[in-house]
Amino acid sequence: MKVNRKARRRALRAALSVHGARGSVAVLDGASFDHPSTKQAAEALDEWGPRRLTLVLLDAEEVAALKSFRNIPGVTVLEATAAGVADIIGHASLVISRKALDVLTARAGDLSRGSSPSESEGSE
Repeated sequence: MKVNRKARRRALRAALSVHGARGSVAVLDGASFDHPSTKQAAEALDEWGPRRLTLVLLDAEEVAALKSFRNIPGVTVLEATAAGVADIIGHASLVISRKALDVLTARAGDLSRGSSPSESEGSE
């Protein structure tokens, strides 16, 4: 079933808002992972709070962080461009890198009339 762009953007914003309202969103600096380190990733999650089903959203360039989080039980790692609304809603907590946050913000976009993603990218 095809869903139009405005509906997809509204659903993405609603899913992110649910996590925001619950306080189950954390932002991390993916650049702090120079090399893959599952221990460093696990410590970062432990500092944030109790372990629960977590979705980690990263930018495609943050390979070391992706490799660090992928071996932790209960953690799903996705690129921000590949994450869907079902992925976001289906996890109890959400960890987003700063670069991935920019990607999600662009994907959620502005719903005002006459605004297209290409117009908003050119205004930065």
